[in-house]
Amino acid sequence: MAMLTSLINDQLGPLNAVATLAPQLCASLNAMATANASATAAVSASASAAISANAVARLEALASVNQSLGMGAMTPSAVARMNVMISSANQQLPDVLGALNEFLEPVSAALDKLQAAMASLQGIQALTGLNLAMPGVAFRMPSAMASASGMASATASASANASAKASASVTASANAMLAMRLNAVAIGLGFPLPARVAALNASLGMTAGLPPLNLPTSLLHSISAKLSALAATASATGVNLVSPNAGMLLKSALATAQANLKATASGTATATASIKASAAATAAASAAASLNANAILSAAANLNVSAIPNLQPLALTLAMSANLKGLTGTPMFASSPCATCVRKF
Repeated sequence: MAMLTSLINDQLGPLNAVATLAPQLCASLNAMATANASATAAVSASASAAISANAVARLEALASVNQSLGMGAMTPSAVARMNVMISSANQQLPDVLGALNEFLEPVSAALDKLQAAMASLQGIQALTGLNLAMPGVAFRMPSAMASASGMASATASASANASAKASASVTASANAMLAMRLNAVAIGLGFPLPARVAALNASLGMTAGLPPLNLPTSLLHSISAKLSALAATASATGVNLVSPNAGMLLKSALATAQANLKATASGTATATASIKASAAATAAASAAASLNANAILSAAANLNVSAIPNLQPLALTLAMSANLKGLTGTPMFASSPCATCVRKF
């Protein structure tokens, strides 16, 4: 662990630079996301929700756990596997979490900074397809942004239509977003709405007997954030910070990202404005074509979400286990994960 602490602290200068520049560019690119959110209101100005955001979050946690376990539709066997997983976590994880927290806590501040920088680099890559930790990509940023905005002329009429509906209320927009989330959850659980609401409701009832995950939520969130920072670094730069030669590789990746960010900064303003203009059009057109918000929200009113236990801690734990396995090759649910993990740190 001392090696990881030294590795990150040695690169605080470049890391600070990337942590400052990357969020600025990412925020600029996210102008399209803001436009998307406004355009979403046009999906259904009259959509009304009979289900709360908290209930949708519970459903999303259930779908996340189901997916993490590699299950298809929610079935009795899927619920039985969740039961076994919760029992295993309650028995094995307290010691594992304690050990992980002890070894990660000394670099908590540095990992927070690392997470912010890497999240922005990942956001930039998601929006443009360019990995700024790779050499020679800065000159492609303006054209990547311009190509994303090249649909503006083709969607002019849709844009005008979206503008005409811009008076849709914030509440309608929020409800339309809930409908989209519900749609994704229902498909993930194998019961698309509104057609299969009865089958989805029956599957939710099967989860009522699942035991609670008896782990401290605050500790789960803390360790998850630290492991996410390490996993995000591996994803954004290709550098696994718990592997040999990580120091050299991180130094090179941060220097490259810093140079690319500086070279990119001056060429993005015009393309960003163009993307923002076209994003509203494309979001409204595609969302309106693929989603009947009213029908989904009406079907959701019949769901017995109160039957679902709070699986958000388990979803978080499974995500942590996946990150740990990616970094060390050892999942949190192995027979003796602690000794192997600690040695690799």
